[in-house]
Amino acid sequence: MEGVQKLLTVCTGNLCRSPMAEYVLQVELLARGLDHILVESAGIVAYDGNPAAAMAIQEMDRHGIDMRAHRSRPLTKEMIEEAKMVLVMDRHHLYTVREMSIENAKKAILMGSLTSDKEFPIIKDPYGGPRAGFAKVYSQVHEASVNLVDILVRETEQWKRRTGR
Repeated sequence: MEGVQKLLTVCTGNLCRSPMAEYVLQVELLARGLDHILVESAGIVAYDGNPAAAMAIQEMDRHGIDMRAHRSRPLTKEMIEEAKMVLVMDRHHLYTVREMSIENAKKAILMGSLTSDKEFPIIKDPYGGPRAGFAKVYSQVHEASVNLVDILVRETEQWKRRTGR
């Protein structure tokens, strides 16, 4: 539990879903005092250095989160190895992460599985679609982030009780 831990969010191009999840999750972590956890994002076919999609930035602005500094980056095996958990948006991402780092396959989970919609835990790609798609992504990643942070808070409290720190 000591030192900085990393969570990694992954989507296809690292332009919408994974950066939205990265920024929302980081806000939720900091709000709950978990400043020892860093969130990063990447895409399985991302180009290096592209800004987030304009509609993703606009949706995040509606919720008071500035995502303009985001720049896309391609997923690497090293990123997977460094992460405590890899949160992916769909099954293709899940399979890709597991193939890239078989020894770390258990780290990868569908982020949507942390929402109340257990029947369909996929967070669909809104890229190129209407604003409503970006609003849906925000809603899903926000719910998943709150639920994950609740788990991490409990984990941290248990660790502190065990270690006396």
